[in-house]
Amino acid sequence: MKNIIIICLIASILILPKALKYIDFSMLPLLVFILALILTGKKHVNVINENTKIVFITLYLIILLVLITSMLNSNVNFDNVLKPVRVFLLYVSLLYVFIVLKFDDKYILYGIVAAALVNGFFIYTQYIGEYIGYDYLKNIGNYSFSEGNRSTPYRKSGLMSGFPTAGMLSLFGFIFSIYLYYVSRNKTFIVISLFLVVLQLITSRTSLILSIITVVVIFLISNYRNKIKIVAVFLFSALLVYAVLPQSLINSEHLYKTSVYMFELFTNVLNNSSFETNSTNSLFLKHYFYPDDYVTFLLGDTYGVDNNYGASDVFFIRVLNS
Repeated sequence: MKNIIIICLIASILILPKALKYIDFSMLPLLVFILALILTGKKHVNVINENTKIVFITLYLIILLVLITSMLNSNVNFDNVLKPVRVFLLYVSLLYVFIVLKFDDKYILYGIVAAALVNGFFIYTQYIGEYIGYDYLKNIGNYSFSEGNRSTPYRKSGLMSGFPTAGMLSLFGFIFSIYLYYVSRNKTFIVISLFLVVLQLITSRTSLILSIITVVVIFLISNYRNKIKIVAVFLFSALLVYAVLPQSLINSEHLYKTSVYMFELFTNVLNNSSFETNSTNSLFLKHYFYPDDYVTFLLGDTYGVDNNYGASDVFFIRVLNS
């Protein structure tokens, strides 16, 4: 029972919305479970150790920096103040649960795989909804993109806030499912790994490249017998998909444009010897910019990139301007 609880808690932290109408649903199940533990007598658990102190001091210094920057710029960004608090609360809460339940560490991996599976079902549903033109399905569970203009016909994010996040969750789920297969020899994980690796084709091109590298590495380090198995599994899976999917979908313009979009980098390398895509060009032209004074570069200004400098998808550019 405790293993199932851990799986559900880890999965909920990864896939539930971080903030929706000021409620952090990702931590809600964890906090409710801790409250239940406390009410049933699990009170005397010491979570204060050297690591906890280091995490606390680091996050405290980040909050102090935000407050100093806020005073210098006469602007308080509460998101920047509360995020370190959330991280510390999450750290302490998970540490408390881990100490109380005393579970096998592999169930953390089970939780990540479960989260990737759930998100994968939403991604496939959204993609199919887009293909058949059913708005409810293509936007289901998509809290961030359903009302915005960032949703695209050829890739989906599931419950995640962005395509790279969705792709990386699927990639880690794929890697961990392969690992769990090798330690348990449970063939269910082979099916799960195939389910997750296909998601790379409709989420993120960066994670697609990383997944190809991962598959190649797994193939190279495997022995001869396992190499034959890997090839056989992929060939059988490809034939099964071809046999099961309707020809109208296989030959559809929608699937063709998806493949063109996701494999744009490979096409450009083969045809033009150019290691670039429209996205990478846009990234370097529009998303890399730096503060124009030393104080903002060192301390930020708390306005954030969306309000002061323009939107950027690059995480450290956001940090510099926050």
